[in-house]
Amino acid sequence: MPITSKGFEAKRFSEIVADLNQSLIDNLAIELNTSSETVLGVITNIFASSIADQEELIQSIASNLDLDKAEGVYLDNIVAKLGLRRLSEGYTTGTVFVKTALDGALVPNGTLFSDSSNNNYRTTASSTLNSQSCSSLTFSPNTDVGTFTLNINGEEFTIVIGSSASLEDIAVALQAAILLEAPTAYTVARSGSSVTLVAVNKFVPINASRNANISFTELEGSVSVTATQVGAINPNIGTVTNIVTNSGNLISCTNYDTFTVGRDKETDEELRIRHRNSTQLSGSATSNSIYAALSNLEGVSLVRIFTNTTAENDETGRPPNTFECVVEGGDTQLIGETIWNKKPLSVGTYGELTTLVTDYANKPQAVQWSRPVLRYINVRVTYTVYDEETLPDDVGTAIKDAIVSYGDNLGLDTDVIPQRFYGVIYNATTGLGAISVEVGASLSPSSSTPDDIAYSTNKISIDQRQKADFDAVRIQVIAA
Repeated sequence: MPITSKGFEAKRFSEIVADLNQSLIDNLAIELNTSSETVLGVITNIFASSIADQEELIQSIASNLDLDKAEGVYLDNIVAKLGLRRLSEGYTTGTVFVKTALDGALVPNGTLFSDSSNNNYRTTASSTLNSQSCSSLTFSPNTDVGTFTLNINGEEFTIVIGSSASLEDIAVALQAAILLEAPTAYTVARSGSSVTLVAVNKFVPINASRNANISFTELEGSVSVTATQVGAINPNIGTVTNIVTNSGNLISCTNYDTFTVGRDKETDEELRIRHRNSTQLSGSATSNSIYAALSNLEGVSLVRIFTNTTAENDETGRPPNTFECVVEGGDTQLIGETIWNKKPLSVGTYGELTTLVTDYANKPQAVQWSRPVLRYINVRVTYTVYDEETLPDDVGTAIKDAIVSYGDNLGLDTDVIPQRFYGVIYNATTGLGAISVEVGASLSPSSSTPDDIAYSTNKISIDQRQKADFDAVRIQVIAA
């Protein structure tokens, strides 16, 4: 059972047999026939087998104390000493906004929605869509004379029509009355006799009521949903547009924001990498410590920290003596509290989002941080057929899936280089001859052709706050 500077190194069975045979010869001082066909050889092999089992057991114990070799629960035990735990599998969650013509429409528990990639999302509780909490609302006068009263977010708007007027004229008057208040929480638009209010921030709803001379004809409200399958399902904004199970009162749906992305159970290798990046978890006020604490939050899939230690604004706009955390996934409040608890006292935070936290004196403090900004990438692959191999019928799908898989593994601040797709594409299928790869960029996640950066073989630069986003709808596969 040799223990060296490299640790325990188990002997192989053949080495153990050779050592036993040599020991017999040395101690008995006679020539012995120790071949496996002899009785002595059989006995030696029996003892050697038992010793080999012990060597393997000790080797297994030693390996499971080694971060690079430990697996499963043994790796869990090692990282637990640093305060880490394996990230469990999680479901993607988010908010879907649903339109209905019925004020008070019920969205039952278990209602299914789906996105453009056929991922399903289910409500986990019953919700009611109503005018007291809606992201948009359309109303119309239902009579041509009388008093018309609306209450919107606590403000009352009233017009009186003394003699018969067209419904459109009444709608014009109602719109004008509302616009006199110059609302900032919602916009006001009219089409014919219908007036529509749309919340500027869809997550800050409109609260509206009316008298009997006005009808609410359509409204949009939000419901919380959870993906039906575990894993990193990440629908783009505006792609959850299909109502799979409809109670009969729902007209349409969409998602105005990204979802909190789920994940598969953290693999051993992922956990090892996070352990290495988290070796200063027990420290405080360091980038490594903040990184480790944020990475350990449930639902967080990506963390980058950028600091500006100079006396001037840096090239991205960060003020002097500040740092910016860019975090993908996770609960916004927990992220803000974690940054606050770990940040140095004299250093400020910076970012596009602000989370209010409470300090030791129970006073509110603002913590700034950012989410990754998605850069919608288009890819065009043109190929010829290699006659000596079979080109599969699903070659286009195989190429698209390979590109999306590769792109999903690109992190923040990682440029998109067309040449790096060549190996990915050739490994994904057979029957390809020559290929060319061009990349572009779009402003919309649903744009099938580039509307921002035209196709070319040049790289697309991705800045510190950006992450390249790939989707099959933005990939073209063309046979030359």
